[in-house]
Amino acid sequence: MPRLHSLCLGLLVLLAPSAVSADVFLTEFMASNDVTIADEDGDFSDWIEIHNPEVAPVDLGGWYLTDNETVLTKWQLPSVSLAAGGYMVVWASDKNRVDPANPLHTNFKLSSGGEYLALVRPDGVTIEREFEPAYPPQTTDISYGLTVDLAEERCFINPTPGAVNDENPSCGVVQDLSFDFERGFYDAPIDVSIATATPLASIYYSTDGSDPTDTTGTLYTGPVPITTTTALRARGYAADLQPTVSVTHTYIYLDDVIVQDSVGLPDTWPGNYDMDPDVVNDPVYAATIKDDLKSIPTVSLVGTMDAYFDDTTGIYSHPGKRGIEWERAISTELIFPDGSPGFQVNCGTRIQGDVSRTLNKKKSMRLAFKSIYGPPVLTFPLFEDTTVGSFNKIRLRAGHQESWSFGANRTTYLRDQWIRDSHIAMGQVTPHGRFVHVYINGLYWGMYNAHEKPDEDFMASYFGGLPEDWDVLKQGLEIVNGDRVAWDQAHAIAQAGVSAPAAYADLLEYVDVDNLIDYFIVNLHAATNDWDVNNFYASRKRAPGEKFRFFVWDAEISMSSVNSNRVGIDNTNRPSAFYAAMRHTEEFRVLFGDHVHRHFFNDGALTGAQSVARFENRAAEIDRAVVGESARWGDTRKGTFYTRDDDWVLQKEWLRLAYFPQRSNVALEQFRDAGLYPEVVAPAFNQHGGQIFPGFSLEMTAPAGVRLYTTDGNDPRLAGGGISGSALDYTGPVTLNDGAVVKARVLDGTSWSALNEATFALEIPVRISELNYHPADDPTATFDDDDFEFLELTNIGPAPIDLTGFAMTDGIDFTFAAGVLTPGAYALIVKNQVAFESRYGTTH
Repeated sequence: MPRLHSLCLGLLVLLAPSAVSADVFLTEFMASNDVTIADEDGDFSDWIEIHNPEVAPVDLGGWYLTDNETVLTKWQLPSVSLAAGGYMVVWASDKNRVDPANPLHTNFKLSSGGEYLALVRPDGVTIEREFEPAYPPQTTDISYGLTVDLAEERCFINPTPGAVNDENPSCGVVQDLSFDFERGFYDAPIDVSIATATPLASIYYSTDGSDPTDTTGTLYTGPVPITTTTALRARGYAADLQPTVSVTHTYIYLDDVIVQDSVGLPDTWPGNYDMDPDVVNDPVYAATIKDDLKSIPTVSLVGTMDAYFDDTTGIYSHPGKRGIEWERAISTELIFPDGSPGFQVNCGTRIQGDVSRTLNKKKSMRLAFKSIYGPPVLTFPLFEDTTVGSFNKIRLRAGHQESWSFGANRTTYLRDQWIRDSHIAMGQVTPHGRFVHVYINGLYWGMYNAHEKPDEDFMASYFGGLPEDWDVLKQGLEIVNGDRVAWDQAHAIAQAGVSAPAAYADLLEYVDVDNLIDYFIVNLHAATNDWDVNNFYASRKRAPGEKFRFFVWDAEISMSSVNSNRVGIDNTNRPSAFYAAMRHTEEFRVLFGDHVHRHFFNDGALTGAQSVARFENRAAEIDRAVVGESARWGDTRKGTFYTRDDDWVLQKEWLRLAYFPQRSNVALEQFRDAGLYPEVVAPAFNQHGGQIFPGFSLEMTAPAGVRLYTTDGNDPRLAGGGISGSALDYTGPVTLNDGAVVKARVLDGTSWSALNEATFALEIPVRISELNYHPADDPTATFDDDDFEFLELTNIGPAPIDLTGFAMTDGIDFTFAAGVLTPGAYALIVKNQVAFESRYGTTH
C-alpha cells in the first residue's frame, strides 16, 4: 500500500480514477552505468524503470521521482501514458528534461554508494514505492530492483531497461569484510585476520595504498603481519556476486612515525617527509611526543603514492592544477585515540587554496564525497557544535600564512578558527571546524584544521532547499554555484547610493542586514587583513524575498595589532560595497550600533572575557598537538626553527593576555569614531535577562539622558528618531511579574543610545523536595513495592503558583488538572493512592 509521508492532511484532493487506483512500481534502476545503455546524447546516464502492472493505461502526469526523503516533490513527471503492463525508462541524468514527446530526464543523478529513491503520487505526500532508508551500494553495469513477482529486491547481472526483469537467480553481494584488529594505534606487531561470511569468497588486499582488485591485489591466504605503520586495504570477491567495496584499516606505530624520513620516498616535489630529530629527541618533548600525536583525532588518507607524488599525475607534484581531472580517489579514516568509533569512507581529494598551492610546502586539501568513489555524503557527527551530520565536502586547512611551513613567526594556527567560532557565538551560521592530525599513506603530514565549506550543499543543509537553488559566490566574484544576477542587481543599487530611505529599503530586499552587520563586526574586530577583495563567501537562495548572507572564510591574516583599524573598508563589487553604501543611512548606523552593544556588553560574544574563553578553549585543543606539527614542519624555512614552547606559546599568550583583553575597547572606539556606535551611553540593567521570580524589581541606570523602555517587544525608538507610542519613561524600578523582553534606550536631547535588550523568563519556584524511587517491600504482599513510589513538590517562592496544566514528562507522565500551591506548601504525586495511604495515611 502507498505510504503517507504526513500524518495530518487537512485537504482532500480528488484525482482522476486512474491516478488514484494505479498500482505503479519502481522495478529497476542503474546507479552506475558505464556501457549498458546510452541516452539520446550518447551519455551513459543513470536510469530508473517504472512499471504499470495494471490492465489499463496510467497517466503519470503530476507524479514525482525523488532521491531525497525530505523533498518528495523533487522532480515531476509530465503527462505521459504508461501502457497496461508497460515499462518506461526515465534517465536520472540531472539534465531535467520534461518534454513528453522525448526521453525524460530527472534533475538528479543516482548515487552508486546507495541512497533513498521513491515514486510519489501527485499529492506530493503519498509515497507509492520507495527504496528506504537507502538502496545498497551499487556495482557498475549491474542494475537493482524487484523480482518478476514484484515481491523482493535484488540485483541483476543482466539489466533489462524498459522490459520485464531477468528471472535468473539473484546476483547477490559478497558480505562485508571483518578485521580482527581495528584501525588505530599500536606498539607491538600484530597479525591481522580478514574474513567474510560469504562461502567460497576470495579476499584480495594491498599495503601500498592502492585499491585492491582480484587482478591487482594480493590473495589473502592467512593473517597479514603488521609490524610498522601500514594501511591495509581489502576487498572480497566471489563468482556471480558483487564484490565488496574496498575497506581500509590504518595501523599506526608511533615509534616509527617519530623517526620517519625521506628514504625510499618520491622526490618529485620540493618538500621533505622527515620528522625533525631536534624536536623528537629534545628532552622537553621526547617523553611526550607520542602522546602529543594522540592528543587530537587522526585522519588517515590512503591512496597510491602516484596519486600524490607522480611526476606527471601527482596532485602534490602539481599543486597549481585545478578541476576534477586533478581529483584522486582515496580512502579517508577518522581515528580517535581513545578507540571511540570513527569512520572509513572512500572519497576524492584534491589540493585546495589559492597562492598557498605554490608558496607553501604543506598543502591544504579538500575531501569530496561523491558516488563515483563511495557514498555521496559523509554521514558522521564530525563537529560538536552543530546538529548537521551530513557533509559533501570537508576542507583540511594547512594554515598557510599562519603556519610554520610558511615561515610565519606569528603562528598560532587559531586565528581563522577563532573568528569562525566567534561568528557562530554571535548567532550566525558559518563553517564549523576541529583540529586533526593527518597522515598520507602512513606518513605523518602535520596538524590540520578540518572544517566545512560554505558551498551550495552547506546552504541546503543549514537553510533548506536543494543545492541547485542557491547562488554562491566567493573571492574574485567567482561563481561557485548558480549565477550573479541578483548580486549585480544589489550592487547596482548600492553603487547608486542608499542614503534615501527608499533606496535603502530596496537594498534590504537583497541583503540580510543583520547577518551583514555581524559579519562585518567580527571581521573588523579581528582587523582581518586579506579581506574582502579576497576571502569571502556570499550566498542567496534563488527565490523572491531571499537575501544574501555572508560567511567567514580564510581569515588567518588577522589580529596582528591591538590598534589595527579596518572600519573604513570599501571595495568595489564586494560585500564591503554594501556596508560602505549603507553607512550613509541613519537606520543602518543605528542598527549597527545595536549589534555592537549586543556583542560588546553584558557578557556578549566579543567582550574580552568571552573572547579569551573561546580562544583558550581552542588553544587547549591543540596545546600538545603543535609538538607534532613542529617536528614535521617547524624547520621548513632555512635558518628558522619553530617549537611549541619557544614560539607557539609566546604567540598564544600575546593574544590571550594582550590582544583580547584590550581589543574590544579599541574596536568599540573605532566604531564610535566612525559613527557606528553612539556617544550616548546605553542604560544598564541590574540583571541582564535570565530567570526571575514574580515581583522581580528591574533597575535601569545611565549617567545622563531620559531612560525609555518597552516590555511589549517594540523598540522605544521609531525609525527616523521618534519615540514609540509604547515606550515608557523609567522613573524607578520596574516590577516584572511574568516573562518579558525588555528593550531600553537613553534619549539625550535628540541623540539616542544603542539598544539594550534582555529576555527575562519567569522561574517557576517549584522544587522536588522528596522522592521515593525504591520503596520498601509490602509485608502484607497486597501491593507491589513500586506501588509506594511518590514524588513531593514544594513551592519555595514568595507567591502562590497555579499548577493547572503543568506536566511531568521525563520519567513520570503526569499533568496537573487544577490546583494552586501556596508559598511553602507541598504537593504529592503518588504511583498508587490506595497503597500510599495504606502506608502513610491521609494526613501529611
